[in-house]
Amino acid sequence: MSVISKRIFTALQHLSINDFENALIQICIAIDATSKKKWPKHGPGRRIREYVKEYETFIYQCASGGKLKVAKGGVVTFNWGGLPDVTYKLIRCVLLHGDDIHDYVDIHSNAYVFGINQGRFVLNTGMIWGFLYSVVIDIVNKNERCDGEPSVFILNQHINLNNLWGNLSLFEKITGYRKIL
Repeated sequence: MSVISKRIFTALQHLSINDFENALIQICIAIDATSKKKWPKHGPGRRIREYVKEYETFIYQCASGGKLKVAKGGVVTFNWGGLPDVTYKLIRCVLLHGDDIHDYVDIHSNAYVFGINQGRFVLNTGMIWGFLYSVVIDIVNKNERCDGEPSVFILNQHINLNNLWGNLSLFEKITGYRKIL
């Protein structure tokens, strides 16, 4: 396994026991490595923000069970900026620089709740899965594979994660979600 697939595999292990903080650490590293493949000359802040901007609609669709679709050019903003800024500043930097994420982010197990609560960004499990799936389906990761046959449960179906690497069209077919460009 490469760095990206190792991080995703480890994130899946953490998600299976509801260890969302450690799953996010692994996912953030996988997002950084994926974005580095796409924009090797950009620094981490710029490339991670660009990556999240590219997948913002997709992530919101995962966060809302497919109910929220941000139109092309539309932006959802919070006190700290849009999702790219929130992801970079409040999630990635906080986690990887040793701060306590719970000072900034409320990780909510309800898959459809997100926004702001008592001054903290509310991140739901659907959004975490959206970040993870965005890495898996990105075409630059089409040659990635996890050891074994890791399975994810999507809409009452067990799906072999290895079949999803770089395969946005299969993910769309399974879920009906669309990555609006």
